[in-house]
Amino acid sequence: MNAYKDVKQDLVEEIPGVRRRSGWKAPLDVRVAPSKDEAKAWAMEEPSRVALFLNGSLIDGKCEGNSQKDLQHYIWDIFHRRLRKTRDTHPRFRLQVDWTPGHVDIPGNKAADEAAKRAVRTGSFGGPLAVLMRLPFGKSALVLTYLRLLQKTAKKQFAKSPRYERINDIDPSTPSNKFRKLTAPLPRKHAALLFQLRSQYVPLAKHLHRLKKLPSATCPCCEEADETVEHFLHYCPAHRAARVALRSANRLARYTKHLLSDPALFPDVFAFIQRTGRFHAVYGDFKEVEHPNDDT
Repeated sequence: MNAYKDVKQDLVEEIPGVRRRSGWKAPLDVRVAPSKDEAKAWAMEEPSRVALFLNGSLIDGKCEGNSQKDLQHYIWDIFHRRLRKTRDTHPRFRLQVDWTPGHVDIPGNKAADEAAKRAVRTGSFGGPLAVLMRLPFGKSALVLTYLRLLQKTAKKQFAKSPRYERINDIDPSTPSNKFRKLTAPLPRKHAALLFQLRSQYVPLAKHLHRLKKLPSATCPCCEEADETVEHFLHYCPAHRAARVALRSANRLARYTKHLLSDPALFPDVFAFIQRTGRFHAVYGDFKEVEHPNDDT
């Protein structure tokens, strides 16, 4: 948790193997009212005593149990710490918790319900909560928040890239895990070339000339136009036969976005690349890629 900014270690939850010893029993009594009338009678029978009324389901388990499956156990831990401190001062003190079926006409219960509804509408009031009432940060929630922050930052940084517009036209989700999942079944060099074609950072004459690795950007195969990704995939007459085979396999092969993002087209794309022989000097042969099953 030290990797997360603006989060003090002592404010992060601790998850012990066992919260309380085996056989632990809460030092309180729990009564469940069978009816609303009975609950109101309990409220009026001893007006001088301190009473705690709750209308949550399974309240006996929440008060007395040893569960750590939800956030409510933090609230009950605070409750039990304060109860233990009170009993240290007053050893004969015994607390009784009464469960009421619904919001019956008990003044304190009704006032608490109204305060909760007001907090939902307008937010918390009365200043910051006391330290004892602050719940710790959940570790899983911190991890999720931090990952979302990283993803948001990555998208902002990627939007500044000169290749953003090119890749965004093909896959607007970039950067994300989508491309990694998309190319997981492919050999490494197939995935690498696929990304290069998407970003146009690929060993074709146009890009190599920009890097001053070739004297000209003209396509060496047809010598009619600059060799860009679009030219290679759709227009170079030297690759016409390979292109006919590609487009006969799928009508969507006419569109760059589908060629470089649809896994159903990947086997035909790499078969096209293998037939052209264009990247053989860099990558060698491209073995045949199996078509994905129709039911996956």
